[in-house]
Amino acid sequence: MQLMMLHEVNFNKLCWNENSEYNNARLQSLDDILIILQCNPPSIECYLRQWGICGDEIKNLLSQILVENIIDEITYRRWAHTDRSQLETLVKPSQDFVEHYTKGLQKYQPHVFVTKMQSSSLKERKKS
Repeated sequence: MQLMMLHEVNFNKLCWNENSEYNNARLQSLDDILIILQCNPPSIECYLRQWGICGDEIKNLLSQILVENIIDEITYRRWAHTDRSQLETLVKPSQDFVEHYTKGLQKYQPHVFVTKMQSSSLKERKKS
């Protein structure tokens, strides 16, 4: 099993470019990226990744940011779980990284939604 540290990626540093159409892109946190990954307005199906149509915008945005900043290769770290957990460093072409990163986001998004729903339900039960 492999797990990327999704929250560690800082695309915000790369977003500001005078000539970029993405100057106003708000990628300051993982939540900002997840918002772009969703339909507007988001539905339960979207949160649970049951639609096949949501999510291309974030892939295009990240690819464009990397191309505009002439970043051909990305070095990143991820957790690899075998008998034990180990942090490994990978060097990949930027497009391979974008593919891997967006797949990780698509797996992470339903987890975030279910966690928020469970937390909300628990708070409601405690109130009653």
